[in-house]
Amino acid sequence: PEPPSHALVHLLPEDPIIADLQAVRWITPERLQREPPSDARDRLAAFLDRNLLSAAVISEGSDPPVILAPQRRPSLRPFTYPEIRTLLEFSAILQLALARVRLVETAMHADRLSVVGIVGATLAHEIRNPLHAIRTFAEMLPAHYDQPDFRQRFSHLIGNEVSRIDHLVSQLAQMASPRRPSLAPVNFNGVVEASLDLVRLSLEHKGITLKARLDALPHPFPTDAALVRQVILNLCLNAGHALADHPGPRWIHVSTSAVDDGIRLTVSDNGPGLPSSVQARLFQRFVSLSDRGLGLGLTISREAMLSLGGSLQYDAASSAASGGTVFHARFPLPADVEPASDATPAPAPAGTEPSGQCPVRQAIASATSSALPAVLPRTSSMSVISATVGSPAARAT
Repeated sequence: PEPPSHALVHLLPEDPIIADLQAVRWITPERLQREPPSDARDRLAAFLDRNLLSAAVISEGSDPPVILAPQRRPSLRPFTYPEIRTLLEFSAILQLALARVRLVETAMHADRLSVVGIVGATLAHEIRNPLHAIRTFAEMLPAHYDQPDFRQRFSHLIGNEVSRIDHLVSQLAQMASPRRPSLAPVNFNGVVEASLDLVRLSLEHKGITLKARLDALPHPFPTDAALVRQVILNLCLNAGHALADHPGPRWIHVSTSAVDDGIRLTVSDNGPGLPSSVQARLFQRFVSLSDRGLGLGLTISREAMLSLGGSLQYDAASSAASGGTVFHARFPLPADVEPASDATPAPAPAGTEPSGQCPVRQAIASATSSALPAVLPRTSSMSVISATVGSPAARAT
């Protein structure tokens, strides 16, 4: 019968064909006819006949074996030994390609484990912000308990910040994939003022003056208030850490202004500034000049801004002129916001590639395009069998 243009052959790890083929490395119908009668010979001959194959070779080594099996030629011409040797060399190339796939998969698994550690550190960092505000108000409660306004602010803050911790736990548990912003019309300046209230008393207790000039238009601005608050708190706390041991009058200035494409938030301080060696790595994780932080605040803030379609930038020129640090956060109008599903593809299921192509097929295609010798025409039909010894089932491509 006419052989199919391609074939997919499944072999289980315990299939005796694998052990039989490993014992002889290669087979053809002609070679098997010369072998003395045995159960192994009969199994291998039946394997070739059942799958309409002219030969079969298996790679060496401890890695999962690769079996190459060319189908019968229309002319029925048998395979010569030079052609068999070429198949053996090609099976070794494919085995190396598949080994590389396994190494990449191992590295990806290690990277996922590192993300778990980063999420844990990020969770600790972000929970610190609301806990810090709660602690500050709790410490001041005995001295200000008789003030109704203070009690009202304290009661309001406790509820809001506990809710925020709960929200952070649920959101940061999924940090491996970006959070989709939840846009709603808000008073942007009001969100900034409420955020500054959370850190104002703490900074003032350290002798740091927190100034604000909010010139953004007061009309409702569609954005994610939680992300705005997150960015402001991180920038102000970072500035507070930098100013903690700085001599002389110390201040942090927060301003908002309307720009053509949205609102610009600027946070500046008169601290020691940033060394040039750090500026290039400023937004990388765990880069910190202070032992009071984890070096995650700027990374988290930038990821929040990117999820909104905005940007967070360090203004090196203004920082050099003032001697401190200046950061600009641009919050865009909704038209500038790209949906998260378009900006970041959803994580591919385990065992698949983002492109939709199996990594084993990619490895074989790459090896075939670069290493398939001319002695084997590319139009030849070939059964490629990858049997993973020790796994529940063989993989075949």
